[in-house]
Amino acid sequence: MHRSSTSTTAWFLGALTIGALACGGSTATPLPAPQSDGGAAEVVSADGVLGPHGPECRVALQCAMHGDGRRKGEACLASAPRQAKEAFGCIQQACPAGESLGPCIVAQCWEPFSTCWSGGRSGEATCGATWSCFGECGNDETCLTACLHAASPEAQRRFVEVEVCSDAFVANACAGKPSPECDQTGLASTCAAGLVACLEQGAKTPPRHSQTACDRRAQCAHWVGPKLPSATTVAPEGAAARCRIESARVHAGCPKADVAALSALEACLAASPCDAALPTNCAKQAASWSPSDLCVEILQLPVGP
Repeated sequence: MHRSSTSTTAWFLGALTIGALACGGSTATPLPAPQSDGGAAEVVSADGVLGPHGPECRVALQCAMHGDGRRKGEACLASAPRQAKEAFGCIQQACPAGESLGPCIVAQCWEPFSTCWSGGRSGEATCGATWSCFGECGNDETCLTACLHAASPEAQRRFVEVEVCSDAFVANACAGKPSPECDQTGLASTCAAGLVACLEQGAKTPPRHSQTACDRRAQCAHWVGPKLPSATTVAPEGAAARCRIESARVHAGCPKADVAALSALEACLAASPCDAALPTNCAKQAASWSPSDLCVEILQLPVGP
């Protein structure tokens, strides 16, 4: 996934505007642990984070699985914690490369993998919240570790399935060079089912005004989203249902700023009549939302057949 939520997307705002016009006229003390197989001293902190820098085990394992631009496989594990070697050994023996890698890790190697990946810790957060948390951390490994510790066990499993898929897609299809465009391509195709399952895990029903706004959009031919059919045509059959799915996904997994902006727009739409004044009534709310790259990954997911 693209670990940044700072970029914006002008194309989405353009679709939004056209759609509106169509309608109207404490720090833990590290404790020494036994020597690893490679002879390097391991450290397990009191809060269960592996490695002298907390996320060391996860970083080494990710390097072994997907490469870091210089190394891959065993070359990444020379001084890694023992748990990284155990997890990678299981993956090599049990899991073929490709689209099934993530599900195989969850089914066949979860105990050694999660011990390394999250220190065996978990919380109560949903997978969608974990996806958003990861995206907003950027490359801050301490922040990423906190996201994993906050996730429920089921959220961790679903998150790993789609995260491994996304990392593998970038490594194979984009020469290991992550970018918003590469991530979006993988998540909209190869990894789409995994991300949808992640967003649906433990998701709450969006506010009532979100559903009302979707009904209003369909009634007014006011379609808000990346699937704009035309600036002058009525929204397609099932538009309200599709809108509700997209809205629920935003509420489940987009950064807080995106959720707040969409919610404000939906509240305005839900309270506005379907007439020529609607674009003016909701112009301020529409202009305030330029979705982040992380949210675009979610908005571009396929909906229905």
